[in-house]
Amino acid sequence: GFTFKENFFYPYVSKSITEFWRRWHISMGTWFREYVYIPLGGNRKGNVRRYINIIITFLVSGLWHGAGFNFFVWGILHAIYQIIGSVTLPIRKKIKGLLEIKEGSFAERFYQIFITFNLTTFAWIFFRAEGLKGGVAYVKNMLDSFSLWAVFDESVIFGCGLSQNAMLVLFFNVIVMFAVEHMKKSQEESVSSLLDTHFILRWGIYVLLIFDVLFFGVYGTEFDM
Repeated sequence: GFTFKENFFYPYVSKSITEFWRRWHISMGTWFREYVYIPLGGNRKGNVRRYINIIITFLVSGLWHGAGFNFFVWGILHAIYQIIGSVTLPIRKKIKGLLEIKEGSFAERFYQIFITFNLTTFAWIFFRAEGLKGGVAYVKNMLDSFSLWAVFDESVIFGCGLSQNAMLVLFFNVIVMFAVEHMKKSQEESVSSLLDTHFILRWGIYVLLIFDVLFFGVYGTEFDM
């Protein structure tokens, strides 16, 4: 009987860092905006002051998550992302005009989502690292071993900790998850009402959950079929 506001609203399909923070951890973002960013002056005192306020807000957000330099870097990265996005917006609009890129086209949205996803994912490295040194070492290893052909190398992909069969199962789970979320978004229904309405979807998910419990619960991620 309780109704809660949605706290995460498809953040990884955001087309900008600003939009990401409107979708990611909405309650926390709202709190920092209302109690840190706006009291500092928000965007009411010119661009320079606005950029300073953005930096302060994200630094406080980073330190709120943990008193470590890695969280400091995570916060400052998001501040830099937003500032660069704001500064380069007029230039990017001119480039789109010159290239005759249609506003809201699939190509534009795909490019924006791709860039935003990679920027936020890169920042998560420092958020999850055990200290700043660990985050820097992780990035260094990524750059040293970077290769476009790695995605075609089975020893690299399956050396990440999951077997081929486990990856197939996870891939299928992700497809089902996206399908359910798409139906929920397009029909504006809750997941429970969708399951009540769609018999095949409901039993398909039941079977999938049982399958997951059997293989990941009993055999872990390393199993053979």
